[in-house]
Amino acid sequence: GAEAISVLEAASKASASGLGDVASIADLATSAMNAYGSANLSAEGATDVLTAAVREGKLSSEELAGAMGGVLPIASNLGVSFDEVGATLAAMSRTGTNAANGATQLNSILAGLLKPTNQAEDALRSMGLSSSGLKQQIKDEGLLSVLETLKTEFDKNSDAAAQVFPNIRALKGVLDLTGKSAETTKEIFDELNKAQGATKKAFDDTAK
Repeated sequence: GAEAISVLEAASKASASGLGDVASIADLATSAMNAYGSANLSAEGATDVLTAAVREGKLSSEELAGAMGGVLPIASNLGVSFDEVGATLAAMSRTGTNAANGATQLNSILAGLLKPTNQAEDALRSMGLSSSGLKQQIKDEGLLSVLETLKTEFDKNSDAAAQVFPNIRALKGVLDLTGKSAETTKEIFDELNKAQGATKKAFDDTAK
């Protein structure tokens, strides 16, 4: 009961601040809390990420809420934090990728890391990497760190990128995040990492 009230309060504050209808926000918050565990992610923590992602990207909260939910099962399984999911979609939106396509690309990237093909594993091995090592790096250093590691290796061997990510959607997403907009991507990830309190600030500003 207390948890349900906390979701309603956080969603109501976010909605009052202009982030969309309460039901959509509450749906995303509960999905995120279920995926990561309410002990690890609070309702306000979830709405903080949504608030910051809308601020940093070019997407509406409704678009983000609808798209992020579909990424959470595989993201949480791999150890990709909720704020990194929000940062990824916000960063992709800066280059014109809508929320649905961004979610598809992110899912494809994560699926490629979770269950790489034999060809991908061989390509990683040739670069001194492995899928198990990259998965551990996600948990220790975050998703962006892994993408930066891969980009460094891909710059040395352009053919390796298509071998590691044979799915064109995954490859497109990696190149989008680590290409010419790499600095912007890093800034957005940094902003989402310190999103705590974003809901309260937006609500307080609105109240004034």
